[in-house]
Amino acid sequence: MSGLGAFVRRRRSRRGASEGEREFSGAREERLSVERSLPESEDAIAQRCDGDGRASACHDADGSERDRRHEGERSDGRGPLARFALPAAALAVLLALAVLGSVASLGRQLADIHPALGWAFFALVVACLAVGAAWPIARVLSRPLFSLARLFGGGPRARHARRELERNLRLRADLTPGDREALAALCGGGDPAPEDLAAFFKQRLSPVIDRDIRAAAKSAFATTAVSQTAALDMLSMLSVNFDLVRAIVEHCGFRPSALALAGLYARVLKATFLAGGLEEMDLEEILSLAGGNAVARMPGVVIASAAQGAVNAFATARVGVVTKSVLFAEEEPIDMRRLRRESYGEALSLLKRNGVLEDIRSAIARKATAIKDGAVESARQTWGRIRPGS
Repeated sequence: MSGLGAFVRRRRSRRGASEGEREFSGAREERLSVERSLPESEDAIAQRCDGDGRASACHDADGSERDRRHEGERSDGRGPLARFALPAAALAVLLALAVLGSVASLGRQLADIHPALGWAFFALVVACLAVGAAWPIARVLSRPLFSLARLFGGGPRARHARRELERNLRLRADLTPGDREALAALCGGGDPAPEDLAAFFKQRLSPVIDRDIRAAAKSAFATTAVSQTAALDMLSMLSVNFDLVRAIVEHCGFRPSALALAGLYARVLKATFLAGGLEEMDLEEILSLAGGNAVARMPGVVIASAAQGAVNAFATARVGVVTKSVLFAEEEPIDMRRLRRESYGEALSLLKRNGVLEDIRSAIARKATAIKDGAVESARQTWGRIRPGS
């Protein structure tokens, strides 16, 4: 009996050990399956890829890890346009609040004089917004979407894009008879070279666009220098810049992508904000660069007004330069950082080259001369009244 009891005890101990091993093995396999389901860290990938003959496994693991990360980044649904829409919308709301506050304040002051003046002012503001902002935006959106980058390539889409640009040049550009002969010679072979067609497009349209930028910059200077109200400055800058973007797009015959167009309108809003806040800034040093010695002969109010006009003219010119550069870009995606950096020098060079700065200097000099003559005449009249009674 003792031998039989020892045998039974050994069997039970072996059965318990086997069950314990099976439980441990099952727990270990479950833990490994959970670890395999988790994303692998970069250190683990690097350790697993150590050694010879495992480069392909390392590449596959690294690629799968990157794919999982990119899928996670795309899963949030925020593309470039979505990421840009929120800041642009916030900027538009802030601008609307600033304009409404200034307009409401001025409207209340006019309504205190007479209610009809207040209502007439608000009606004029609504009409200006409709004509100066809504209509230019609608005209721009009505243009077809196109880019010079589509010209390059050998496929049917590139050939179709070249034919479309050729047709656009014949219909929209102010071509002289010599220019039309040059275009006919360029496209006489059926399919012109994309580099030559893009260069012809830029060469013929660039002077026309530069004239529009010059006229818009002079309008911005004249309107904001005369006006002493932030609301009127902002409304005038909004209208001038929106109309400038419309004019450039209509000259080219096409509009940029939705993302690029949103960026252009965001710059218009920034220029409008700048116009509204210039009255609180000391701009005498900035004006001295454009006005020279004429600044010394003018009082502070005239200096501030002329300075506001000069800065707003530069901001408008920069909006035009950026719009032109976006429409003339031959690569996609456009390097907006480089384009913005180059736009400062190009805008200033355009103002110098087209005589806008000379016009500003002349206007400042005429204003200084008028103030000086008025002061001399006032002193002469005062002396004439004092002298007989002395």
